[in-house]
Amino acid sequence: ITGIAGVDRTITFSFYIPEKRADNSSILDTTTPNPLAITNNSSAAGTYLSTALTPVTASDTITAKAVALQKSGAIVTPDNGPAGLSAGDTVEYTLNGQVSDYFTVGNLVVTDKLGDGQTYDSSFIPTWTVDCGGAPAASGTFTGSDITVTSNKCTGVNTPPGCDGTTSIQLALSSAMGGSEQLAGAVDGSQCTFTIKLRSTIDNAYTGPVNGTDILSAGDNVANSSNVKFTVSGGDEITEATS
Repeated sequence: ITGIAGVDRTITFSFYIPEKRADNSSILDTTTPNPLAITNNSSAAGTYLSTALTPVTASDTITAKAVALQKSGAIVTPDNGPAGLSAGDTVEYTLNGQVSDYFTVGNLVVTDKLGDGQTYDSSFIPTWTVDCGGAPAASGTFTGSDITVTSNKCTGVNTPPGCDGTTSIQLALSSAMGGSEQLAGAVDGSQCTFTIKLRSTIDNAYTGPVNGTDILSAGDNVANSSNVKFTVSGGDEITEATS
């Protein structure tokens, strides 16, 4: 290999996390499948002018999960304010989840927490879609007892330190699907996935304690975090988080 400016060579390969280790033990516990960090180690060695070079190493860590959850946000109905996120904008959050091929989960509940500086948009009814294996895709909305919105915004009555400006939205997906509906993975190349969408509006000011001024301005942060809870047959409730 002759060195050049930038990256000389890139090696790419595909892999997956199997159900069991070489000793036939389960990688994730079958009844309490808490997330498990798995590290991949690599090394490279070579020679230059017949002289051995000092080996170099690198590593990367991924997390094996029974249910994985990712989230993204996009401005969907901006006002006439400045470009980018600003007061009055409406943000749509999309939560994408995947069930491991090796598990069937039930009682699945996703909780999304809007950080201070946002207000839950109740005019938009949160939606869900589920697509598992060869079964027809299903979709619907979160209504009634399938959705619980809890505001902890600071007011004249709810004052610090008892408030932090956040709002939690609990979305009971299994219940919305018709009861204690289960989502099952399958080792056949198909996936069991779900998508949830909800919206918030950006406020003019924070209501909770902040460093600096309460008014939202360019460069200020507006946070959002989520977690997913579920059970597996014969097991305890598991909670996995994202942000």
